Amino acid sequence: MPNFDVTIAGELNLDLILYGLPEQLPPERELLANEMSITLGSSSAIVAHNLASLG
Repeated sequence: MPNFDVTIAGELNLDLILYGLPEQLPPERELLANEMSITLGSSSAIVAHNLASLG
């Protein structure tokens, strides 16, 4: 079993970030975004990612 320096317990969420939408969204309408990215969300996921990048 591997030894760990840090263990983080918490939830893991995916954040969908949409690009190319107008600043003012019209109510009750569907809009298409130009681009989309998926990133890690939640504070525990961000801390785990940053600690892993430090080595």
